[in-house]
Formats: sequence, C-alpha cells, structure tokens
Amino acid sequence: MAALNTKVKAFIVRGLATYMTPSEVVDAVKQEFDGLEVTRQQVSKYDPDKASGINLSDKWKQLFVKQRKDFNDEINSIPIANKAYRLAMLDNMARDAFESKNRPLVAKLLEQAAKEVGEVFTNRHKVNHSSQGNVNSTTPKPTVIRLTAPALSDELARAISKG
Repeated sequence: MAALNTKVKAFIVRGLATYMTPSEVVDAVKQEFDGLEVTRQQVSKYDPDKASGINLSDKWKQLFVKQRKDFNDEINSIPIANKAYRLAMLDNMARDAFESKNRPLVAKLLEQAAKEVGEVFTNRHKVNHSSQGNVNSTTPKPTVIRLTAPALSDELARAISKG
C-alpha cells in the first residue's frame, strides 16, 4: 500500500464526497498523481459514511461533510434541477407546440408536465401503516383532465407557484 501525503488524502476525500465510487477514485488518483497506485480498500477508509471509515480523523470528516454540502448545494443551483424551472420550460414548449398545431408533441409535453407535478421523478413513496402492522406502499391514482391551452397554462402557473 502506498503511503499517502495530505494532498492525495484530500483528493480522495473530495472524490468520495462528490459521490465517486472507490474504483473511480482509484483511477482518478492514478491519473492525477502520475501513476500513484492506491487500492479501493485504501480509498474506502476515507469515507466516513462507510464502516471502513469509522476511524477517519476529524480533519478528513469535516472536509468530507463540507465537500458533500457544497456539491449538493451546487446541484440545487442548476436550473434544470429545479421543478419550477422545468415546468416553466414545459409550459413554453407546450404553447409553441400548440400554436404549431403539433398535437402529438403537445400530448407528450402535457404528460411530462403531469409527471413533474405528480412527482413521478422523485424517490418519495406514500406508506400506509395499518393497525395490524402491515406496511402497504401506495401510489396516487392519476386523474385525467382535459384542458385547453389557456387552462393548461393556468394549471402550470399554479404548480410553478407552489414550487
């Protein structure tokens, strides 16, 4: 196992904090530090979220937490990652498609907007706990509504304002 200097350790922690896998970090270290060989197991010791990183010093834990927070905040600053932005774009595209009389595209855009509003692209699940202790995962049943272009625009604006 190679002895790692502070610069390499910081590089490894930053890579892991930005959701790189240990294998990806191994390759990145080799590329960044002129062929320096590290193992996946050695890299894993710098991830405080893993059992192998339990003895990681506070210095590296703090760097990991800061890098993870900065990375996640950066994701939130990307417009397309924002639901309101996506709905506004879909609204603009639906209006253009409607004016162009491109009905198949309007239908696809309406479906996409409905999925966005219904949070189809999230990891959230509704869970019902019955009194018998059974857990049942339920998904909301879709409601089909036929809307004119102005009504669609109003619905999208209302959804955007909700955030």
